[in-house]
Amino acid sequence: MQKKLDYRAVGQDARALFAAHREAMVAIAGFFIFLPNWIAGYLAPYGPDAYERYSKWAEEYFWIPHRNVHRGVGGIFYDHLENTSDALFEQNFALTRDVGEAFLDIFPKLVRRRMNQPFTAEEKQAQLRWRGLYAEFNLVYDRGTTFGLKTGGNVDAILMSLPPEVAWD
Repeated sequence: MQKKLDYRAVGQDARALFAAHREAMVAIAGFFIFLPNWIAGYLAPYGPDAYERYSKWAEEYFWIPHRNVHRGVGGIFYDHLENTSDALFEQNFALTRDVGEAFLDIFPKLVRRRMNQPFTAEEKQAQLRWRGLYAEFNLVYDRGTTFGLKTGGNVDAILMSLPPEVAWD
């Protein structure tokens, strides 16, 4: 019997690996970070500036001002898309579906290609620092996390995406 991958666990660990190899993306809490040239093809039907627009959105959203750094390795982000008509809703839904299809197309391939590669102590420490930035951003700035915590959401469910081990410099 083939063992199934736990994509949630892999996703938490993926950013340090992908930062080192610069060839991939990671999905965290409903947004996606992709290789620019690869995801740009999936976004092409949504306008010539779609990748640039969502990439800029990611750069702005995932900025950690008190550290003067970005939380991740680049990519795209969107939320709060306007749906002022049925046609616009359908377009935004199609965009989200296509981004999800893109994720399903590439993420398992990348995980399988990299999951058995050895890593050094320095790479593990870098992973823990990336995890620390993830946890820090989510607890201080992420709109979904802060909304859930401020409005009486299920704390365990809200915090379950946080990595089990982190490091800060």
